Amino acid sequence: MRCRCCRRSLLELWQHRDGRTLRLSAYEQAGGVHGAVARLAESAYERLDPERRRIARRVLLRLAGEGQGDTVVRARVSLEEFDEQARPVLDELTDGRLLTISEGEVEVAHEALLREWPRFRQWLDEDVQGRHLHHQLRNAAREWDAVGRDPGELYRGARLAATLDWSADHEADLNATERAFLAESRSASERSQRRLRAVLAGVAALARCAVIAGVVALEQRGNARDAATAAEAQQLGARALLDPQLDRSLLLAARAWRLMTRCERAATCSAPCSAALPRSASSARTTPPS
Repeated sequence: MRCRCCRRSLLELWQHRDGRTLRLSAYEQAGGVHGAVARLAESAYERLDPERRRIARRVLLRLAGEGQGDTVVRARVSLEEFDEQARPVLDELTDGRLLTISEGEVEVAHEALLREWPRFRQWLDEDVQGRHLHHQLRNAAREWDAVGRDPGELYRGARLAATLDWSADHEADLNATERAFLAESRSASERSQRRLRAVLAGVAALARCAVIAGVVALEQRGNARDAATAAEAQQLGARALLDPQLDRSLLLAARAWRLMTRCERAATCSAPCSAALPRSASSARTTPPS
């Protein structure tokens, strides 16, 4: 069923010229209904000044929804999604029969406009991936706003990075809700990164403390081992002094000497050990028994 715009274009082509009616074949050669739609759209677009043409492009792309696969379908969009700057352009495109407005929503007047107007097809093909990102952003921002701007609905990670990268060159294509959604997503991401950096800094500090504590523990264990070795050497030296049998006394003194050579702090333990050893044991430090 043809829309009113198409029927009107058809009637215009059948107007009398020099008392004669155009033949249907002439209408078909001119492109039929779809050709009439394309010419109507181009004529309405050409009547706009350069600034309003840029706004018209943004408006029409917002009204192109995503269907199954790569198809483009009409999308009904609330008038609240358009700022005051776009309202005069909406009125002009509506007067030019490219858009229809009803019950606070706007859409393109006929599906053929999405397929048959070459300029519109060029717009759609220029940035397919970006248009897909914007479509997802538009839906996410609507949902976020509808549920009271719940932080759990915000973008994060790779999706946020990709959308921010695209929006850097398409700021004018975003409405107020989409801008607020991206701003809140960016702020939430930065807060999360700051918390993560703080946690990582704390973990790094704990790791440094653990390393220092381990070094201190090793040093303390080494000191304790040296102290135990020195104590054992002193005990052997004392037993060597008290043992009445010379051969056993020499064996005890040799054992004490070997312990002292294993001690990492020989300079510290040598004085008390030497005092406890007999003369024969002291001489054994320079000439160990065979």
